[in-house]
Amino acid sequence: MGPREARVDSLIHAGRTVEAFSEGVTVLRESVEKHDSASPEVARALRCVAYALRELGDYELAASVFHLLQLVATDAFDPCDPLIIDATIGEKSSNLRLFRVQVDVPSFSRDALSLLDLNVPEQRLIAGGIVFQLGYYYWGRDWDRSVATLEEAVQLLETAPDRLLYCAVRGWLGWTLLQLGRHDEARYHLERARDEQDAGLGGLHARDEHAHPPDHRSVSAGGGRLGALA
Repeated sequence: MGPREARVDSLIHAGRTVEAFSEGVTVLRESVEKHDSASPEVARALRCVAYALRELGDYELAASVFHLLQLVATDAFDPCDPLIIDATIGEKSSNLRLFRVQVDVPSFSRDALSLLDLNVPEQRLIAGGIVFQLGYYYWGRDWDRSVATLEEAVQLLETAPDRLLYCAVRGWLGWTLLQLGRHDEARYHLERARDEQDAGLGGLHARDEHAHPPDHRSVSAGGGRLGALA
């Protein structure tokens, strides 16, 4: 992702959706002028526009742009590239919101997971985020299933390079176990999450004493769309 696309993302996260949409359209126009219509640059620019439209609440147009993104990304990238998966999930979630369909979150999540190759680290990370959001969906609805799903998310993220993300999910598992009165197991996961987070922060400071670790109280955009549906 280039600096222009990153800026659009930051505007969306800041809630400045109109500005994000305007800048996204500018990036798309410039990409189409400079690159082939089925290029990675155009695909990334389409992603910016699609995200902005969804945040603006125009789900009909967002679904259309996500569909176009899927077509362009399929030509520009490998079949299981995260951007293709992103487009597929984005189109489906936008259509579900557009038609106010009651979302079957577990089925929707498993459909998304079926698109991923867990042997590819980047896609395994996305899968971990999706499974985490599914565990969150079960929170308060089915405690035992929430625990089992969060345990699956921990396993998926165990080798993730982002150790703070992994620790956040393990910590959530610990708090969920507390709800069931499983205090020894909860203590194990919470203490391990704390210890590994401290080790991760130590590694960050060792590389750069002025570095500020990212905030991982919210987990992965890969699964954020599913969390919104819950």
